[in-house]
Amino acid sequence: MAKVKKHKKPTHIRTKKKSIWNPALVLTLLITLVMITSIIGFVYEPESSFITDMNLSFEVGEDRKVIIEDMDNNPRFRFLPSQVSDLEIDAESEAIIKSTPMMYVTFDPRLGDKEDLELARFELSTEFLKYFNKYISSGITTEDPMYSLPLITCENATQSVPVIFFSKGNETSVSSESNCVTFNAKSGTEFLRIKDRLLYLMLDII
Repeated sequence: MAKVKKHKKPTHIRTKKKSIWNPALVLTLLITLVMITSIIGFVYEPESSFITDMNLSFEVGEDRKVIIEDMDNNPRFRFLPSQVSDLEIDAESEAIIKSTPMMYVTFDPRLGDKEDLELARFELSTEFLKYFNKYISSGITTEDPMYSLPLITCENATQSVPVIFFSKGNETSVSSESNCVTFNAKSGTEFLRIKDRLLYLMLDII
């Protein structure tokens, strides 16, 4: 009778180690890390988020616009007062802008580089209505298939409904004649600077 050989169990078989990095643990660590960094970012908020300019304190928002710190429900500005104070506004233009509850804003649609002009026109309309209860209606000086706006020029300006005319030229300036206020800008960005200058004017800051 043949003997049945018994095989010894191998002693070198490796057992698979269980990893401590399971998905739930990794997710928990990531959430904890985000919470810690958020707290650190809040506690160590840079002092540069507050700026003093012309005796006013401004807070820099997430959109990089500045807000007057001690005024509630006020507009946001792209420029500080000192950055627009060189733009002079004559007494007649100031009286027109401050005294009327309604104005037209118009521009030549054939102008190139209109992005900043359009932004300034839009913000001027929305912010004047929101903060100063002044209604601004838009128009164009020349017919254009891109705009379904009425034709408005300085000839349409009256004492009760004046016109603000956005124009481009060799220098940035504000002038008025016969109830028409002309905003002349040498570049698109200057339209935004004029817009901020008007907001400071309405707030009697400069």
